[in-house]
Amino acid sequence: MKECDDCGRKNPNNAAYCGQCGRVLALVPIARPAPPIVSPAIPPPKRAQDGSWKSRPGRMLATILFVAGLLLLIPVFVEMAGCLVY
Repeated sequence: MKECDDCGRKNPNNAAYCGQCGRVLALVPIARPAPPIVSPAIPPPKRAQDGSWKSRPGRMLATILFVAGLLLLIPVFVEMAGCLVY
C-alpha cells in the first residue's frame, strides 16, 4: 500500500493519486524477479556404449571415404606397375 505524504491515507499500490486529497503519489518500485540465467554450454551428445558404429559416426564416414579412395586408386597403382593388360 502507498501512503500519501500529504494526508497519510493508505492507497492501493497501483494508485497514481491519493483517493482522499488527490495528491500525486510517489512511485513505488515493483520488485521483479531476475530473469533466469541460461547456460550457453551445450552438453555433448550421448553415445552408444556397445562399441558399435553408432557410437562413432565420424569414424564410419572416414573409413568409407578411405576405402572408396583406395578402390579408385587401385587402377592407378596397377598401371604404374605395368600389370595392366589391354
